[in-house]
Amino acid sequence: MLICDQLDSFHFRKDFTYEKQAPTFVSTGVGGRDEIARWVLDRNGILYKDRPHASYIAIEVLNELTGQLGTDNGPALVTPDVLMYGTDSVVRYYEDRCAPHLRLIPDDATQSAVMTLYKLFARQLDELVQKYIYARLLPAPKLARAVFTRRAPFGERLRWHLFYRGLRKKLSAAMNLSFNTVEERLFEIKKIFARVDALLADGRRYLGGGKTLSLADVAFVAAAAPMILPGEFGGVVADMQQIPDEYRKDILNLRATSAGSLCSASTGRTGPCRSPNRSCRPTRPTSRA
Repeated sequence: MLICDQLDSFHFRKDFTYEKQAPTFVSTGVGGRDEIARWVLDRNGILYKDRPHASYIAIEVLNELTGQLGTDNGPALVTPDVLMYGTDSVVRYYEDRCAPHLRLIPDDATQSAVMTLYKLFARQLDELVQKYIYARLLPAPKLARAVFTRRAPFGERLRWHLFYRGLRKKLSAAMNLSFNTVEERLFEIKKIFARVDALLADGRRYLGGGKTLSLADVAFVAAAAPMILPGEFGGVVADMQQIPDEYRKDILNLRATSAGSLCSASTGRTGPCRSPNRSCRPTRPTSRA
């Protein structure tokens, strides 16, 4: 059985009109928690239209869509029946409805360990990584605009081009980037990678200690991706050849760890499949038109 108190409550609204057949996935392109939700949708074979928005502007879009104020209302999945928002809501919705072999939360003795790790990765690690990459990229306007607005609507790309300074200030304030330094965040990220290294030291394939892929594995791979820059990522990551030297150095150091190797393997053809019913693939069953 699902440990309900380990996930946030189901957030949704029904007072809206949506006439499309395929669900629309609304997100921030660089979000690790968004990527967790993509994994869940892909694993369940859900066809959806992916609608990433530019950094900071995504907060405005999601707040209006959900009718809630805050910086953590995403991602949102809009269906003909319900608009659900928040990663845990997407996880809860499909875990409660999917076939047993598709579940990412185990119904055995490893469940508690899996959920503890999930919270560590989906909340703490994801926040650290997001703030780290924003702090690394914002001082480089051209690169920041290229990453933050990739695949975003034209109007949002134009806003970042015309009002970079203002949006940079708003993003920095919303994410509270001045509270800690890049080095302090990197130190905490390395501590979590070291914890993953320790788990892998006994030869296990999956972080929760079970025999199949779990929500803990998905959450780590998704949250850590911007620190590894894997070949496959549903959202947006920077180009290794264009990032600042300090960022590149940190990535190379983390890639050299066992945790970094797990992250790289889990997003490629040789890693755990998103769908157990088909071979691993570099593309998703989604439409981004």
